Amino acid sequence: SKGDIWIGTFGGGINRLRFENDSLSVTVFDKDGPLKSDNVRASLADSKGKLWFGTDEGLCSFDNETWNCLTKDDGLPHQRVLVLYEDELGNLWVGTQRGASKMLADGFQNFFVEDGLAHNRIRGISEDNLGNIWFGTQDGVSRFNGKEFLTFTEKNGLCNDRIRYITKDRSGNIWF
Repeated sequence: SKGDIWIGTFGGGINRLRFENDSLSVTVFDKDGPLKSDNVRASLADSKGKLWFGTDEGLCSFDNETWNCLTKDDGLPHQRVLVLYEDELGNLWVGTQRGASKMLADGFQNFFVEDGLAHNRIRGISEDNLGNIWFGTQDGVSRFNGKEFLTFTEKNGLCNDRIRYITKDRSGNIWF
């Protein structure tokens, strides 16, 4: 709900801080219910108001009423979710320990090294002004134009191949 502060922890699940009438209440959501893991590695509030959390045991969402958790059994390439990103079209992208995923209405479209990613461990995701999706990996950065990947490494001028974060500034520049 509006005004709450959500904190993802490593070992303590998710903490919701709610301030009401000059008092603070803390609610803990953990593996005792509804999460499958207390290790939270990523979080995102999407354009529709749904909260997403990447954990060591899958992708969990909260729509202000109901929790839902998705795992490898639901189509994720790996249980450990490292990064989340919503593109300009409202698509949710998930970076995992072993590949990237685009969430579809009926599952996931997964991408791996075999498809052109520089590496399967995805640490950063962003979108440029042309709609390309960029994936940061430990072996460079890969740009996806919706059809194919193009990878950039130190050989192309990067100062380092280990890309941890990607962000876009107000001018549309992509920063690694």
